[in-house]
Amino acid sequence: MTLPKKVMWILTALTVVGVGSLTVVNYSDACLLKEVTYNRGPVDDWQNAFGLSAERSVVRQPVDSMAQALLERKSVFKVDVDYSLAGGIDITINDFEPACFLLDSASGDLYGVSHEGRVIGLRYLEFSWEHPVLTSLKAGRLHSRCEDARVTVVVEQLKLLRRENIDLHRLVDEIDFAKEDHLRLTIAGLPYRLKVRAERLFDDLGRFMEFVSRFSPDMDNVRTVDLRFDEMVICARGKT
Repeated sequence: MTLPKKVMWILTALTVVGVGSLTVVNYSDACLLKEVTYNRGPVDDWQNAFGLSAERSVVRQPVDSMAQALLERKSVFKVDVDYSLAGGIDITINDFEPACFLLDSASGDLYGVSHEGRVIGLRYLEFSWEHPVLTSLKAGRLHSRCEDARVTVVVEQLKLLRRENIDLHRLVDEIDFAKEDHLRLTIAGLPYRLKVRAERLFDDLGRFMEFVSRFSPDMDNVRTVDLRFDEMVICARGKT
């Protein structure tokens, strides 16, 4: 099929503009790399530090090999690179999104726990208090997994809960790891705590929601709700 001359002229013009734009991005002085930041801070000797070149455009830098070199360092687990057509590259390492928070029982410091179950710092994170806090745990070394293997299991359960019922996920306030045979979970606004299983946290919460919505039980003076048994829900009053 032969295209009309007018259409051909328009397509040719668009092609020329596209090639011209690509040329500007790759070769013009306006897009040459001028500055580099590392974890939000400026870097003076970035050419030697990262193997980048001031004679190349931002998008023609060897960022793949640079990222690989950074990942070979024992303390680096994640590398993010952002470009700016104004002539900048922003390099950020270990900038994980937390799945939940962790209050270190030894120091009292607050950390994040990544979606992979690793302990992460909060220095560069934009805070979102929609995540629960894990308590009665020792954080251990940054970017390592907690000694308590239940943490990784709980993170997976929380990811499932957030995906299936984000409103309920937002209400989970605290998960206490003090007891070895169960977790104690606090729901925002409720005066009692829930005893749940780490590997069945999602299912146990689902049974609790069904229990209170279906039977409307009298929860006055209840201190704990035990959800560890598939066939029953045990409400305990008084000190437990």
